[in-house]
Amino acid sequence: MTSQAANQNRARIPPAKSEGKRLVDDHPVKVQHDQVPGAPESLTTFYRDFDESGRLTHGHGLVEFRRTQALLRRHLPPPPARVLDVGGGPGVHATWLADDGYDVLLLDPVEQHVARATALAAGRFTARTGDARSLDRAPGTVDAVLLLGPLYHLPDPADRATALREAVRSARPGGLVAVAAISRVGGGAVDAVRRDLLAEPAVRSAVHDVLNTGWTRLAPAFYFHTPDELGAELLAADLLDVRVHGLEGPAWALVPDHAGSSDPIVTTVADLADLADADPMTVGASSHLLAIGHTSSSGSVQLQAQ
Repeated sequence: MTSQAANQNRARIPPAKSEGKRLVDDHPVKVQHDQVPGAPESLTTFYRDFDESGRLTHGHGLVEFRRTQALLRRHLPPPPARVLDVGGGPGVHATWLADDGYDVLLLDPVEQHVARATALAAGRFTARTGDARSLDRAPGTVDAVLLLGPLYHLPDPADRATALREAVRSARPGGLVAVAAISRVGGGAVDAVRRDLLAEPAVRSAVHDVLNTGWTRLAPAFYFHTPDELGAELLAADLLDVRVHGLEGPAWALVPDHAGSSDPIVTTVADLADLADADPMTVGASSHLLAIGHTSSSGSVQLQAQ
């Protein structure tokens, strides 16, 4: 990668020569292997210099943004519904949601993100520090809860279950819960191939670990899901009518890192992602997944076919 935009684009498996310091996104960070994966201090270290908002403005990150926006607009209740954006980072999604007329509260454990989101909000939404595993909300007080990052920073399944229970608790009966995840195949294996790294022994070993366990020591603050696993976790949290979408689709790796909003390849790949979403065999090829379900006090729980 030669441009600043390319350097900020998300890549999941680090080069073998990283020696534990280049974990994600070709960005030098200092998350130590002896830190607790997914702990707030490790997230603060990772995001200290990384531009999370910039990641979604170019390359396959732009496809991810467009598809996330389209799916949420399709499934969210109409504005001015109350939306809790948990792990909302610097406010990329909170901004357009507020502009659409939603009443948005953003929570994030990284103080730097909250500061950036507050500046970006300019009074349109509220941003506060908060942890997905312990939401300071009364039960049933929001219409929708978004977890567009927390689950892939919680390698411990008990932590993910807690975060999902907190989301369900915070949403009103019949409310929407939307959860993003990184795909083991797309965000792990395909990304290593895209970066021409699979021949390196350390990367090959990391990809093997990701495909088989969802976690690797080369990226200790991240967890990778299969579509079935993500759906099962939502069902275990008593969410109903769960559907797992592939965000970027099967052709996301063809998008150049420098591609911008005016590049036809971005629109073409996003269109294919929308078409391929009906085929469950292609969902895991996406770099990211988005699972959507609803809360309910009664009724049978089922995982919808794609």
